Order: sequence, then structure tokens, then C-alpha cells
Amino acid sequence: MTASTRSQSALGQSVELENIRKSYGQTEVLKGISLHVAPGRFCTFLGASGSGKSTLLKILAGFEKPDSGLLKIGGRDMAGVPVRKRNIGMVFQNYALFPNMNVAQNIAFGLKTRKLDKAEIHRRVNEMLEMTGLQGLGTRLPTELSGGQQQRVALARALVIRPDLLLMDEPLGALDRAIRQSLQGQIKDIQRVFGITILFVTHDQEEALHLSDEIVVMKNGTIEQVGPPRTLYTRPASRFVGNFLGECNFLHLDGHDYAVRPEAIATGADTEGLDIHLEGEIRQITFLGPSQRFSVSVGDRNFTVTRPLRPNDEELAVGTRLRIGFRLADATRLASG
Repeated sequence: MTASTRSQSALGQSVELENIRKSYGQTEVLKGISLHVAPGRFCTFLGASGSGKSTLLKILAGFEKPDSGLLKIGGRDMAGVPVRKRNIGMVFQNYALFPNMNVAQNIAFGLKTRKLDKAEIHRRVNEMLEMTGLQGLGTRLPTELSGGQQQRVALARALVIRPDLLLMDEPLGALDRAIRQSLQGQIKDIQRVFGITILFVTHDQEEALHLSDEIVVMKNGTIEQVGPPRTLYTRPASRFVGNFLGECNFLHLDGHDYAVRPEAIATGADTEGLDIHLEGEIRQITFLGPSQRFSVSVGDRNFTVTRPLRPNDEELAVGTRLRIGFRLADATRLASG
């Protein structure tokens, strides 16, 4: 990282949304969204298709106008501010590169529209080529690049303008798993260097948990829960959040509903001294490498249990009776309704 890059750290701005509403015809797609994102945070909007997350990103970018509500970026009211004056970087799933421009020209595009001098443009483009691992590819056309390389060009083009806010809409969705994981690490590293605020849209739970400082789980145009990945995973506020962020067991105890993750459930002798004990029959065993997943039938309910694979553990078989248990402290009491 160069000295000039370091001097550009802490670029991030805060984002404030207050009662944002948006309808298309008779369909209300955003139902009073309120949210505060602190400067320099990596905030992911996570939800199924149709939850409203991409519409919200379009409103932030200025491509769509909310029907009502307040949007501020860095304390500045965005009402009436056009896209070109918002100083926002954007990265899309389909890359959106100019096919007739080479890599360097694509990256430089935003700088030229801002009328920076040639020396500064050259310096910033080279800086971005180095930071995104694209050295030596500046003269290539997009069609001569892999999908992962094209997405790095799109990322470099978005960052080179030193935006107040970076919006990313399913940017890794079209890439295979290995490339996606590599780019996840690169995006996170770049975010740390620049201190930039990133709002990221995905339907991929693993991606959200890996990248985010905060996750906003959306459902049918509303926010279901907001918080750090660890909190949302270990303390889901609802069945929807529990299921959406991975496998989850639900049970009714003493008049209340609880959620408990598969890895929080102990088996066999490890259940000694725990608060809740159950016994059932193993219906299915799935080998996961470092762990095993068991489907255990207890009466009319099935529990999913994940336990580490330890060489000296007894090898269990389908049909075996198995005692399971957990601490109430490891379960989450869900809100009624």
C-alpha cells in the first residue's frame, strides 16, 4: 500500500434511512425502512428475492426515488441530489464494464468525467491496478479477462473515484465458489485500507456472515433484525432469521418458543450436567469432513445436531438411540408472534 493510499483512508460516510417507503403500483416493496449505518462499516442487506434489498440500494444510488422518508449520506439530505453528484461507487453482478475500453480506460472513466489531470489519473489507475491484483492487464479488453478479473476491474473503477459510499449489488453471484471466496477476502482487505462504508446486497447467508460488520435481514419490505453476524447467528430474533442464517432447531418449553443451533446441542456423555435432555433415534448421518450432522427423531420432532469429528468417538449408525441436550443459555427465547 502506497503512502497516497494510506492518506486516503477513512473515506467512509454515515448513512441514515428514516421511514423509507416505496411502492410499484399497488405493491408496497419497502414498508417504512429506518436504519443508521456508521462511517466505515460493512453493512449487508440479506434477504430472499423480493424482500426489497435491491430496491433500497437503487434508492441509495439515486436510480429510484422513495415515495416518502428521509435519506442522508454523511449528514447530507439526498432529496433531489442526482446520481452524478452523490459521489457513490457502484459494483453490479454483471460487471457493467465498457466493452470497447481496455482495463485502464474502464478504471479511469470516472476520473475523466471529474476532469482530473492526466498525471493524477495515471497515478490513481496504477494504484488501483496494484491494489486489485490487475498489474500487467491494463491494456486488455474485458472480453480477454476471466469473470473474477472483470469483477476486480469493476471494483477498481468504483474505488478509484474515492467515493463516500460503495454500493455492491450481488457482485459475486455469477462467480464460482473458489473465485468468490478469493474476492471476498480482497473486498474485505480493501475496505479496511480505505475505511470506506460499504452497503452490500446478497441472498447468500455464508457470504453475509463472512464479510459483514452488520447484517440487515429483510423480509417482505421490512427489516426483520439488524446486528453483527455473531449476534444474528447465535441470537436470532425470529424463526425467519434463525432459518435464514443456517440450520436451526425450534422447540416449545414452559410456554415459550426457543431456537438452538445444531452445534450447541451435545450428544451422549457430553450431555451430563446440561439443562435440557432429550432422547431419540438417529434417522440420518451426514459426513462433513471436520464434523458430522445427525438428524435425530424425538417423538414427532426432528432435531439437527452437528458435532466435531473426534477420532476416538464411538461411530454411530442410523437407527441408534442417542441422548442429546443443551444449556438454556445457548438457546434463544424468541419474541412472541
